[in-house]
Amino acid sequence: MKKTLILAVCCGLFASVAFAQTPPAAAPSTQDFVNKVAISDMFEIQSSQLALAKQADADTKPFAEKMVQDHQKTSSELKALVDGGKVKATLPTALDTQHQKMLDELKAKNGKDFDASYDQTQVSTRTRSRCSMPMPRAAIMPN
Repeated sequence: MKKTLILAVCCGLFASVAFAQTPPAAAPSTQDFVNKVAISDMFEIQSSQLALAKQADADTKPFAEKMVQDHQKTSSELKALVDGGKVKATLPTALDTQHQKMLDELKAKNGKDFDASYDQTQVSTRTRSRCSMPMPRAAIMPN
């Protein structure tokens, strides 16, 4: 009897812990994921090309060059997946409102003010995109 009671209490505690946890966020649809990735790439390319055009400081220039190169590569890879039919989605052709606003704000700055804003934007967009972009199930487990 004592063992049964202890077992029942343990099962009850385990169940209460399991039910108390918040469920994981639903994975985005494939189209939402493609939009986020493509827009992120477009923003990184355009903002980094802007940094190069504005003759950013010695620390920013090599970083901007690398960002253009890396994001052009991932954009090409994503386009190939979509064009080849491996990913069923449509690529966006322009930045969304949020990213366009950030790009416009960068365009209005020059010199050290631009460099600081560019650096800050790179950190914030990287942090935001890594934290808010789970892989869609279709990308992990294709048909």
